[in-house]
Amino acid sequence: MIQAEEVARLIPGFKAEIGVGSNVRYQSLYVMLSPRSEVERDPLIVPAGQTLEESESLARVESDAFNWPVVEQTEAGPIHWGSCADRFTRPESFTCMRDLLIDDLAMTYPIHQQNLHLYPEIDSMLMDKVKDWRCPSGKIPIEH
Repeated sequence: MIQAEEVARLIPGFKAEIGVGSNVRYQSLYVMLSPRSEVERDPLIVPAGQTLEESESLARVESDAFNWPVVEQTEAGPIHWGSCADRFTRPESFTCMRDLLIDDLAMTYPIHQQNLHLYPEIDSMLMDKVKDWRCPSGKIPIEH
């Protein structure tokens, strides 16, 4: 876990506390590590007009499920970004689970709608941490 205050110190504009309904939620990053193969998904076809307001590079994919897939629009086409779920609070909001793929590793972390525009900076911070964690051989073995 990376404390919300630490993320806010490293990423200008990151909201360490978010009001959800009448409650305050701290936005610490609870990062889950997995082998890339367990998280990687095929890109989805994105209908026009589904771009998220919070980030023009992200698009919602309609789904019948409680949570909905999100793709990132890249020059090479849409790629899996993660998933989000609506929070049934006032004001309405949503929370996402970002699947960041780095080499053979997947890092999944939660991110609230109000911090969504900062996901590239959060990704960069996590990629730097992975570089620091790696052994001199460049590999982090992950047991299956």
